[in-house]
Amino acid sequence: MDSNLLKLLVPVAVCHALGHVTSNVSFAAVAVSFTHTFKALEPFFNAAASQFVLGQSIPITLWLSLAPVVLGVSMASLTELSFNWVGFISAMISNISFTYRSIYLKKAMVVFYENLLNSFTLS
Repeated sequence: MDSNLLKLLVPVAVCHALGHVTSNVSFAAVAVSFTHTFKALEPFFNAAASQFVLGQSIPITLWLSLAPVVLGVSMASLTELSFNWVGFISAMISNISFTYRSIYLKKAMVVFYENLLNSFTLS
């Protein structure tokens, strides 16, 4: 493992660790069902980050397919009896951390793929 590979994988590992820790904090603060319900928004966060951070074009049909999920999670969150801010914020940080993990992983996979192609080219 060289330093370039380490530079690519450290952000992925840090985001994964932060997401895991904040998920567990959320599990401790609110009902497990609420945390899992809120974490159902992860595909929405991934689509938003892909469009606004990576600059990828996300089709309107994908946004429309995520609308019922966002609406359902919003309704479930409003009626949650065990709601508290620590659990909510922890679940939100977990979603954002796992979203950035996927972004860093996408960037790392591009580099891995380019290195793989370069290793098979004939001189």
